[in-house]
Amino acid sequence: MVKPLSRLANVLSVSLAIQTGTGFLVLLPTDSLFGPSTSDPDNAVAAIVTVLAYAGVLGIGLVAALVSAVLFLVWMFRAAMNLRFFEPNVTFQFTPALCVVWWFVPIAHLVQPYRAMKEIWSHTWADAEAGRAAPLLGFWWAIWLVSNAGDRVAMALDSNIWIGFVSSVLDAVAAIACALVVRQISTAQDERARTSTTDVLRASGITPAAG
Repeated sequence: MVKPLSRLANVLSVSLAIQTGTGFLVLLPTDSLFGPSTSDPDNAVAAIVTVLAYAGVLGIGLVAALVSAVLFLVWMFRAAMNLRFFEPNVTFQFTPALCVVWWFVPIAHLVQPYRAMKEIWSHTWADAEAGRAAPLLGFWWAIWLVSNAGDRVAMALDSNIWIGFVSSVLDAVAAIACALVVRQISTAQDERARTSTTDVLRASGITPAAG
């Protein structure tokens, strides 16, 4: 049975947006967020508020990142499962489980998840031409690799706000590209599922209900 993906894709997009937004917020000077009084070393209350506020923003960002990762893996697993319904006679290189497992294998996670996503993309559309790997897919993976490298540099040079800003921009672009890839595949699979179900009903002599 096909698992609908559009709703999951929408929730993932919101989670990615929250993750990206908090990434930028933690880069802002305290005066920009909480007023100049928070930078006064004699104002203990303001200092506590600043620490708690930053911890809260950072905590929200970390939770959003974790939720995004889990939702993405669930989405990828379901998308791979749906392919078995669309093309039951095809032997796929990546099982739904492998689509998830490869993300946790050192070094291989730089290549294999992209190959698995490319397989999902190419088999999502019934039209072979439409299923060709779009430039968006390659762009998403390339920017994801670059953003991860940028995160490592930012962590090594945590005192450099400009490095942190560039890293956050790269993360934002990667998140947007990821959301676009996920939404395109989700929309295409949900539409193909509806079409396939309609065809099965008609072949059985059942008239599908309108709407």
